[in-house]
Amino acid sequence: MLRAVPYLLSVVFSYTLQQSVSAQTIQKNSYFSYPLSIKPKLNANFGEMRPNHFHMGLDLYTEAKENLPVYAPADGYISRLKIEKGGFGRAIYINHPNGTTTVYAHMNKFLSGAESYLEKKQYEQETWKIDLPMPPGMIKVQKGQIIGYSGNTGASEGPHVHFEVRDTKSENCLNPLLYGISLNDHIAPDLYQLAFYDYEKSLYEQSPVLVGLVKKGSSYSPVQKIELPFEKVIVGIVAKDRSDGAANPNGIFQATLKKDGRRVAGFRLENISYDFTRNLNGHIDFSLRSRGGPYVQLVYQPKFFPLNIYSSTINKPYLQNETIFQGYELEVTDAHFNVSSLSFDIRKIGLVSKQVVTGQQMVIGKQQFYEEGGVQFNFPADAFYDSFHMYVVTSNPTNVNEISKAYQVVPSSVPVNNSFTLKIKPSLPLGNIDTGRVVVRRTYKSSVDIKKASYSKEGFTVSFRDFGEFQLLQDLEAPTIISSVSNGASIKTGTQINFTVSDNLKSIRSFDARVDGKWIMFYPRGNQYVYKVDEHFPKGEHLLSVVVYDEAGNSSRISKQLIKN
Repeated sequence: MLRAVPYLLSVVFSYTLQQSVSAQTIQKNSYFSYPLSIKPKLNANFGEMRPNHFHMGLDLYTEAKENLPVYAPADGYISRLKIEKGGFGRAIYINHPNGTTTVYAHMNKFLSGAESYLEKKQYEQETWKIDLPMPPGMIKVQKGQIIGYSGNTGASEGPHVHFEVRDTKSENCLNPLLYGISLNDHIAPDLYQLAFYDYEKSLYEQSPVLVGLVKKGSSYSPVQKIELPFEKVIVGIVAKDRSDGAANPNGIFQATLKKDGRRVAGFRLENISYDFTRNLNGHIDFSLRSRGGPYVQLVYQPKFFPLNIYSSTINKPYLQNETIFQGYELEVTDAHFNVSSLSFDIRKIGLVSKQVVTGQQMVIGKQQFYEEGGVQFNFPADAFYDSFHMYVVTSNPTNVNEISKAYQVVPSSVPVNNSFTLKIKPSLPLGNIDTGRVVVRRTYKSSVDIKKASYSKEGFTVSFRDFGEFQLLQDLEAPTIISSVSNGASIKTGTQINFTVSDNLKSIRSFDARVDGKWIMFYPRGNQYVYKVDEHFPKGEHLLSVVVYDEAGNSSRISKQLIKN
């Protein structure tokens, strides 16, 4: 179990060691060239804040175009190919002699040797979605060689190349702007607001004191006096960065809080593992953001926080507020080390109002259970970044498919670090339930998640990683399949065959297509599955069969007799 205490030793040592290991074992500076032939420009940078994760690389601008050639930024070999509907879409990985791996995501096409090997393995494993390790040195690339073409695949919201630099051994993502991938940037970060919190209260049971900032010359200052009633203060900052010639905002690289010239707190976004990218939710005021507020980045380490991005030079995880004004300076830096400075004075005045909270306390660092009526939650010790009080509001089913009460977690705007187990008892007799066709629906605002539940005598169990409203559903309705080709149709090489698939809960688990029993590769596109006829569909008359399963296990089948000319 990871703990934030002892604060001084664990944070200072890990923060310093993390930087020294990166500097000593991996060559920095100008090792990599820019992987596109156009003028360097970013749509997003490393460490930028996204829903539930840090942005782990650079989004390279491609002039809103697809199929731009992408070049190897250094010698190496292709080490991995990954294909998925969301996420990276089509991604290629290159290992380099300096101990790094570069990643290129949302691609349309890879170099021909990689494409051939990929298709071979997809057919061998009978899967379009694949995470494929490549034999070391099988496909070598030289610096400046075309490795593929840019695209808009996966969870991309517009044409670009998502580019990462990783430590090959640990797979931690490194800030590419520190490894030679550079661009014109002479603009210091923009500072907007300071945020102050009472360390003695839960971050999720208070609203911050937000103070606006004004720029005077080359530095910033608060628009008002900072007088707070609490003694132990957590400081946060609202800031964004920009680069030359680009209007879009980016994330900041580093923030350092100083008193009398000595660092007392801060963070640096240089080295982050995908195992901990979700820790963004603890690094920010998640509740404020979920209510439509800005991204507030905490300068002090949260009470439970496994990711080593924070530093401190004093043995306190908070600012000690005094009755007389104390002066502080906050420096905010981008990865090109343009710096914006902010000076502020702070003092304690007045008393903290008594807080009234409702519900059962969820304590950080300990396994926690919550049970009420027909629902039970089991939280692991590393579930939360701060303690808080929780309760559940219930409501009755509203249609025949809902077989339990709905359980709304309050507050739902608390981030969950690790998966928890949820167990719900049905409100119908078991004799009226097909226990193999039960799912749990989680709703939060406009988002809906559906997960298959496992049955035991105590109820139906499932795991989630976010709060919201939870309810059991019995799903007995099979998916529907609509074909773009009719039975007996003639096809030829290049003919596109589409199957449009829909489901009452929008939760398709699998799609499988076969020609005379042999697997054939369709790829997903929205709610369709697409295949362009190629050499894998033999000439003559053959039976194309498709089977689709939804999350609950309901299935549908369709077959078409087709003639390839």
